[in-house]
Amino acid sequence: MPVSRWFVWVIGFVLVAGWVFTEWKGQLEDASQRRDILTQARIASKSIDIPGLRTLAGSPNGLTSPGYLHIKGHLMGIRSANPLFRFVYLMGKKDKAVFFFVDSELPDSKDYSPPGQPYESSSDEFMQIFDTGDEITEGPLNDEWGTWISLSIPIKDPRLGKVLAVLGVDIDVSGYIKFINPACERLIGYTTEECVGKHYLDFVPPEFHKEFARATGRQFVKKIPGTGTALRLPVYRPGHAE
Repeated sequence: MPVSRWFVWVIGFVLVAGWVFTEWKGQLEDASQRRDILTQARIASKSIDIPGLRTLAGSPNGLTSPGYLHIKGHLMGIRSANPLFRFVYLMGKKDKAVFFFVDSELPDSKDYSPPGQPYESSSDEFMQIFDTGDEITEGPLNDEWGTWISLSIPIKDPRLGKVLAVLGVDIDVSGYIKFINPACERLIGYTTEECVGKHYLDFVPPEFHKEFARATGRQFVKKIPGTGTALRLPVYRPGHAE
């Protein structure tokens, strides 16, 4: 099938529902983007209501408590205000088990996690947050909800320094496009409406899929500095034959 002229594709960073094609600048800015995302998550963690957090039962019995309802509404607001964030939640730990205090999903969502629901896919590094109080970035990670880059920020007692909970922020890296900006629309010739919901590999000829996937994985997961880095691949243009 006809393929466009060669473009330098700048590997985008991950967004709420997948890959986003960022403004083309001739180089990748992954390290800067990671810092920005982490900064947003840190700001979100500072806004958590500590007195309300202390009242959370971590069980279905607390679904109607004022503290739970307040914090849940706040997490939903954080997610709404940060389009990069797909899931926002607070986790607790009892003995050696990690569980959900509260998440940002509506109760009728298929992805909703009720308070007290155990999370059995925790890495050793995540478990250690409750002891060390150190924030971490992990991923891509696979669990029952999908494939994610996960940011984990400890919420500490301001007086004692004890970790009360961990704020988790998940960014979907499954590869589906959430949006593209005007610069990318001009570059590839597609509108946002034509791209949203499609996988980024839908725009790359099959013989280049592995190369593209390897490059994006190296760039985001291994945090290779972006300065001067670019990936030159052909992409389909509008009107190409299927």
